Amino acid sequence: MALCRPLSPVRSAFTPKMARPRLWPGTERVMLRVRLVAAAIVVMGLALAGCSSSSAPSWAPSWMTITPPPPPTLALQFESLPPGAEVRTPQGQTCKTPCSLALPLTPQSVNFALNGYVSQTVPVEVHDASAFAPNPVEVTLQAVPKPAVKPRKPAPKTAANPPATPPPTMSARAPAQDSAFPPPPPMPASAFPPPPAQPPAR
Repeated sequence: MALCRPLSPVRSAFTPKMARPRLWPGTERVMLRVRLVAAAIVVMGLALAGCSSSSAPSWAPSWMTITPPPPPTLALQFESLPPGAEVRTPQGQTCKTPCSLALPLTPQSVNFALNGYVSQTVPVEVHDASAFAPNPVEVTLQAVPKPAVKPRKPAPKTAANPPATPPPTMSARAPAQDSAFPPPPPMPASAFPPPPAQPPAR
């Protein structure tokens, strides 16, 4: 009778894996501590970054970004004298008085402007974190002062020209005293007697 040799076990895909070799005693504990320290450092770094700024650092994923909720809004009324002034808020909202706007509940300044009047800026505060103060916001606009007109100086009156005197006639002219020629001699008396008078005709 032939002796049968025992067959060696054949490993298949279903054979359980061989156990991993064990490390030195205490090595696993050291590795665990290293991992815990690294995780703690990462968590502390993220916490400090969140405390130092309201948003996560640029290298953090978007799901770690912390965005604070927007402040609540509240209606704020505006009135002016004269009415019709344009109201402008820091958020860019506008309306014409009398009107009201829903604004975030934060301290801010509101500007009133009207053509022909001096514009005014009114600060608005938050009272008890639940209401605006003042509400409504009332302003009295001042008219733009007109520039002073300088009085014109009257033009100096010129003296009326005296009437021109007519030139003297030949008879009224006096003989020239400074003439280069001597005055003419007087006319001599006639050497002939005057003619006899004729008798009147009958």
